[in-house]
Amino acid sequence: MSQVTASPFGSGRELRARLYRVERRQRLVSLGLAAPLVLFLVVFFVLPILQMLAAAWYDRSVIDSMPRTTAVIHQWDGTGLPDEAIYEAIALDLVDARAARSLAVTARRMNQELPGARSLFLRTPTQVPDEAPASWRDALLEIDERWGDREHLVALQRAARPLTDFYMLTALDLERTIDGGIERRPAGERLYLQLIGRTLNIALSVTAICLEKRFPIALLLAHVGGMLLNILLILVLLPFVISFGFSIWAATRPSAPPAP
Repeated sequence: MSQVTASPFGSGRELRARLYRVERRQRLVSLGLAAPLVLFLVVFFVLPILQMLAAAWYDRSVIDSMPRTTAVIHQWDGTGLPDEAIYEAIALDLVDARAARSLAVTARRMNQELPGARSLFLRTPTQVPDEAPASWRDALLEIDERWGDREHLVALQRAARPLTDFYMLTALDLERTIDGGIERRPAGERLYLQLIGRTLNIALSVTAICLEKRFPIALLLAHVGGMLLNILLILVLLPFVISFGFSIWAATRPSAPPAP
């Protein structure tokens, strides 16, 4: 009878189990090596981009500094003048915001919605009477007649919402009209689409040049080996190393002493 020699690696099932464990270990090692790079990309690229996108749609600067106004101004239908309660809320909120040193943020936000509104919001709380007047509407109109301008009041109503499309519309050279429609900005204020087009043109041009000039080098690196591959890799990485070295040198170089 012929004697069957046992495999030193065990049965086929055991061999597959060992192979699976080896492959799993290799995948874990690869993931461990890639984890720092992934974490770096998430922290320094993905999260800032998400933060900027959130800031482009979410703005509470007016809500936080003018809570009374936010609670009542949306009851106004946008026609005529608001009632006394809204004018009272505006006056009291502006006084409180000035005392809390948050008025500058509100004034800047309103100036984005309507150029020139900053002076209105900064000047009004300095002239609000200490005692409650018979009519808050008349008191604010006496301080500045722009409180009777529907455009300023509609701009305040739009800004008193947490979600806003102001920044995205501005990036596309668009703006909202007083009636809520969307139209192009005046010709002298159209800037961002031109900048976006120029940026895309430069990006596409650089990408085309890199494909034309660098793809043959990448193809060569993929088909050579030995000492030639090491030399080519050094030549490719050398500009990055030199640039990084100069950056470190410039950051750690002591500044020149001030002139006497």
